[in-house]
Amino acid sequence: MDGLDSQLGGCSVSEIYNNANPSKMKITYIRSLKIFEISADIRGDNNWKVCFRREDSSVEDYLPMGRNIYLSVSAETGQLHH
Repeated sequence: MDGLDSQLGGCSVSEIYNNANPSKMKITYIRSLKIFEISADIRGDNNWKVCFRREDSSVEDYLPMGRNIYLSVSAETGQLHH
């Protein structure tokens, strides 16, 4: 297994190479509204792309209070130019 069975969501970003500004990632979690969102600013110009968003009661299941939470970011494989 490559981890897909434990993945909550994901996205693909492009145009991350040779930018004048660094790419950024933003994680937003609002427990009271049960919203979890990950966004990317690929060119470092404050133009954010939502990669993953959950708005439901199951947020409590995968972000339990008082327990360690792990976030993983990885590179895409299979493309030689990446």
